[in-house]
Amino acid sequence: MHDRRLIRLARQNLNLLVIFDALMTYRHLSQTAKVLCISQPAVSHALKKLREHYSDELFIKRAGGMHPTPFAESIADSINMLCRSLIFPYLSRRTLIL
Repeated sequence: MHDRRLIRLARQNLNLLVIFDALMTYRHLSQTAKVLCISQPAVSHALKKLREHYSDELFIKRAGGMHPTPFAESIADSINMLCRSLIFPYLSRRTLIL
């Protein structure tokens, strides 16, 4: 079931998956925004769309940052693998051009 929703979301907007993956890594909206070179409101907006899509809070604000829900933890590896398969081949090709 997770895979079908992941594929459906990927068809809509792959950027949301990249933002989710970065939030899993950095656990702060502002740090995620900085790393992705986007605004903090853009990260908040993406998180809102992700929450609506998955019908889950995904990340809960607590002391020390954003903590993933059990559901977010359950989809994190799949999203990370998808992001790596889409982004790293491009980056490695670009590196070879240099």
